[in-house]
Amino acid sequence: MERRRRLAQERGAFDDIQVDLTNLIFDRLFTTTLTGTLGLIFGTTLMAHIYGDPVMWLLLWVEVAVCGARMGTVLTYKRRERPEISVLQARRWETVYGIATILYASLLAAGTARIFWRHDPAGAMLCAVGSLSVCAGISSRLGLRPWIMKTSGMILLATLSIASIAYGQILVVVGGVMVGLYSFTFLESADRNFAVVVEQLRGKHALIELTQQDSLTLLANRRQFRSRLAEACHRNIPFAVLFLDLDDFKTVNDSLGHAAGDELLRQVAGRLRAVMRESDLLARMGGDEFAILQSPAASETDAESLAERINERIAAPFRILGHQASIGVSIGIHLSSGRGQDPDTLLNKADSALYFVKAHGKGGFQLAMD
Repeated sequence: MERRRRLAQERGAFDDIQVDLTNLIFDRLFTTTLTGTLGLIFGTTLMAHIYGDPVMWLLLWVEVAVCGARMGTVLTYKRRERPEISVLQARRWETVYGIATILYASLLAAGTARIFWRHDPAGAMLCAVGSLSVCAGISSRLGLRPWIMKTSGMILLATLSIASIAYGQILVVVGGVMVGLYSFTFLESADRNFAVVVEQLRGKHALIELTQQDSLTLLANRRQFRSRLAEACHRNIPFAVLFLDLDDFKTVNDSLGHAAGDELLRQVAGRLRAVMRESDLLARMGGDEFAILQSPAASETDAESLAERINERIAAPFRILGHQASIGVSIGIHLSSGRGQDPDTLLNKADSALYFVKAHGKGGFQLAMD
């Protein structure tokens, strides 16, 4: 139980880059997986035919099933409809491919042990080269996930080392000992390679956040909101765009100073976060303007209910640097039925609805008319 909990914590420690790790594992994987599949099946077929060994024929049929599942996993991932996946989905894809890879390594190890048992020098040499080549490939590609690399690699290296030592001939025994020693380097490289990948991915994420985050409120900025809105326009899911402008913010900013204005914006951001769902996106568009991408929003009622909660929260007095300040918020809303709409058109309609509210007394919301 304790070991399972520790493993779960270790895996969860990389949730911030899990999707990137999974994408990298599957990146350009088709050719590599196909080559490995054909090599394993061809080699086993050749040995089974030469030896007439029923065990090798049995291994061949199991290999066909496992390699077929492995190839199917790769193709299904590449052809999935939605390019973006959740952390949980990414972890599942990684697990499925990892198990398939471990089974692949186990079958290669079983074939290696069988051929060494037959004391065929040519076959043993072929298996040794094949096992070490697969380990090299695993190290370069699956160092992205040490648990796959370590398990698969050690199955192959341990089998090759033990089989070589049991072979009996001095040169083969020496080779087996060297393979055993190399396994320690192999394990160490798994953690080292993964640490480098993690550092690179997190550095990349940090740079992205700097370009897509508002430095004052730590909300998404206009760039990120525009990008997410464009994505939403390509999905067949109804959503709403809410454009917000604070009423009387300039009065507070001018009377209490820019520091108070900045603090007010931070507190507004906190109140807005409190009334939103995790699936919604809140952004500061600039100045005292904010925007919300409410997704999904199945009806006008969803968007209007959110707007009412926002009006109520923002209308409550703020405590700013020892002073009390009261403001309001005007909100323009535009509903989208889903796929095929232009992001700029949606924003412009929500903006027009906002200024209708501004022109008719402020402190409320208006649904944009198509």
